Amino acid sequence: MLAVSAAGVAAWLVAGGLGRSALPRAGGSSSQPIPPAAQGVVSAALGRARPAYRVRELQAHNPEQRLGIRFSKAGVTVSSERSRSRFDLVGYGRAGAIRPVARVGPRAVANRVDYSRPGLDEWYANGPLGLEQGFELTARPSGGQGPLTFAMGLSSSQPVKRDGRSALLLGGGLRYGGLTVTDARGRLLRSWLTLHAGRLAIKVDDRGAPYPLRVDPFVQQVELSGPSGAPGDFFGAAVAISGDTVAVSAPGRTVNGHSQQGEVYLFVRPAGGWAAATLTAVLTASDGGANDQLGLSLGISGDAVVAGAPGNALAKGAVYVFVKPPSGWTSMTQTAKLTASDGAATEGFGTAVGISGDTIVAGPSQHTQISRKGEAYVFVKPVSGWTDMTQTAALTASDAANNDFLGVSVAISGDTIVVGASGRNSSQGAVYLYEKPDTGWGDASTESAKLLASDGAANDLFGTSVAIDGGTVVVGAPHHLVGLQDSGAAYVFVKPLFGWPPTTTQTAELTPSDGATNDKFGLWVAVWGSNAIVSSPLHQVGANPSQGAAYLYARPGAVWTDMTQTQELTSSDGAAGDLFANQGRIDGNVAVIGAGVRNGQRGAAYVFAVPPDISITSPANGATYTQGQAVTGSYACAPPGGATITACAGTVPNGAAIDTATPGAHSFSVSSSDSDGISSSQSVSYTVAPRAAPAIAGLKQSARIWREGTKLPSISKARAKKRPVGTTFSFSLNEAARLTFTFSHRVPGRRVGRKCVKPTGKNRTRPRCKRTIVAGKFTLSGHVGANRVRFQGRFSRSRRLKPGSYTLRVTARDSAGASARSRTLSFKIVK
Repeated sequence: MLAVSAAGVAAWLVAGGLGRSALPRAGGSSSQPIPPAAQGVVSAALGRARPAYRVRELQAHNPEQRLGIRFSKAGVTVSSERSRSRFDLVGYGRAGAIRPVARVGPRAVANRVDYSRPGLDEWYANGPLGLEQGFELTARPSGGQGPLTFAMGLSSSQPVKRDGRSALLLGGGLRYGGLTVTDARGRLLRSWLTLHAGRLAIKVDDRGAPYPLRVDPFVQQVELSGPSGAPGDFFGAAVAISGDTVAVSAPGRTVNGHSQQGEVYLFVRPAGGWAAATLTAVLTASDGGANDQLGLSLGISGDAVVAGAPGNALAKGAVYVFVKPPSGWTSMTQTAKLTASDGAATEGFGTAVGISGDTIVAGPSQHTQISRKGEAYVFVKPVSGWTDMTQTAALTASDAANNDFLGVSVAISGDTIVVGASGRNSSQGAVYLYEKPDTGWGDASTESAKLLASDGAANDLFGTSVAIDGGTVVVGAPHHLVGLQDSGAAYVFVKPLFGWPPTTTQTAELTPSDGATNDKFGLWVAVWGSNAIVSSPLHQVGANPSQGAAYLYARPGAVWTDMTQTQELTSSDGAAGDLFANQGRIDGNVAVIGAGVRNGQRGAAYVFAVPPDISITSPANGATYTQGQAVTGSYACAPPGGATITACAGTVPNGAAIDTATPGAHSFSVSSSDSDGISSSQSVSYTVAPRAAPAIAGLKQSARIWREGTKLPSISKARAKKRPVGTTFSFSLNEAARLTFTFSHRVPGRRVGRKCVKPTGKNRTRPRCKRTIVAGKFTLSGHVGANRVRFQGRFSRSRRLKPGSYTLRVTARDSAGASARSRTLSFKIVK
């Protein structure tokens, strides 16, 4: 995968396509492919802990991915069993102002290697999931136009092929891929890869984005599966989520010998988070039969699950309500069965359902088989609780026409219901909005407002899917023409301050940046707060046609605007024909997405979630500190809604001193995990400037020949006059320092070999020579500026310099141990 972190890019190199994960699957001992975006922090930590992943003499081995890695000034070479590729950063910036970078030597610590440049740190981390590559940028590049670009040289022994917009296949099983970026506000940014003439470019649309940027807000946490899935189960055909509970249906499941009776499976988030989720309960209909297709539509609100069974009773259809027992969810049959009072065979009541609090809405889009005008039904929970019942109200359109298919999609939030009519006006489509009257839901209610696409056209199928949260409505039009392709679109409608007008067009239009013909973008939509998700189940991912993708849109600021996705979600183990994102839902910081036809129509469902947010206040990103400066690390980890932080650890403990002893570029990282079992990391970079050593300047003495005195050395407070006794040494310091005054003189000796040594009885016949010895020394604390030292030849009351010629050497050291260039002068003491 590829991700942006701390105003930089992080990428993964793995072997074997999507890679072979060494991380155990939650809830068991088996392994499955896990996306690096979700597990980067864990991989790096395991790499640090395992000697096999350490970098030694700028070489490393990756036993899990079977990679050989070599680091040098010329770049990084990664080798698999059949291929070898080399990467080197050439420059960064924007078109017209790409800044070339100098080649620098790598520095290795444990399983990490850094290439440090002014303002830019390039790093690599070796772990079980592959080699992670990253760039840490201290400031937004200036000049040029267009997206932020990291230009890299790329050479490979095998042909390099594109694998979608965010991945490359390097041959021999090597893969470099996946792109997602967020800024400091949590807003997701567009990012992509380009490849031209052997040059790889990583591009990020960072317009208006505050730095530093952040990695992958939504990451896959777990793949859910039903018990002993069988072909044709279509597990994941419908999904729903509310708080800690996820519902996944298998409408094709054979139950008690009844083909396609269907079941619904509940998963409740355990203490270890979604990554440890296992099946909690199975919901079935007590009167279920063949072809009921229980769970073809699903909804959850609080303690109630609602499931449509449109094939029940010769396709007349029914909706089943399951209420959580006081002791918690357990396998059970329905609490209540809801039907339409005027339903008829083959109408398929329950093809669409929605629930909010005590109100359920269900759609029989083929109500009245001849006209197919459609209708939606509202059920309000009785005071005594849910029980078998028919509708409280029927919702119709004031301008209903044949083949409107009103009720093909339904959604509810509080007292507002939206109903799609995708067949309206030659299948251009429309959506009808109903607000609960003051007197309550009544029969034959007509719409409060009608929602239309301003650029709608025949056969768009606008209204095929609808979603609502508060005052925000999202509508899908999977056949809408975008450019020259009918890839589909989705529309956002926001309730005006003074209420919904009778007819309104969209606030914003959502489209995919990589849409293609027949992707069916907008087949379903979901919205929660400032985030919307739109499906594209037939989208080709890499070389896999119809693998499917879901597109996440984060509202840019306070107002929705026309935009392409801010993140593309795909399954880690996706394959051709999966139809990933045939349906999905979002609640808070968690999304659940189905792939009903995966693995021979057995199906699967995936949970995506937002990891903890990390803020680092010290060291400041891009800061420069002086060598030896006292700086403490300060950071905080904040969980997404509904979770708690279980770990928050930095390079040093919070409040402890960071490394400022070593000059050069440094990085500071914080890793965090929460009660959902989700991990994240954040890094900043800083520079340590070498501390200037103290300098001694202008060393002088007041007299070169003087008589010894009786006073000890001291720093003079006033300029002393020349005196016949003693001398005054004067000099200046650029900073406070500890001064050492060393006095030496030459004395007689004897030459023994090449050395002049002290005379003894044994060497008295050897040639005479002169040798230098230390006659004494003392230390004083000097201050910044001019210093004066009065010296009369005495070190203590009993130690003094005898008359003779001497050399003085003055040295200085600061508190960090840095020493200045020593200074010397000579003098003579007479009797």
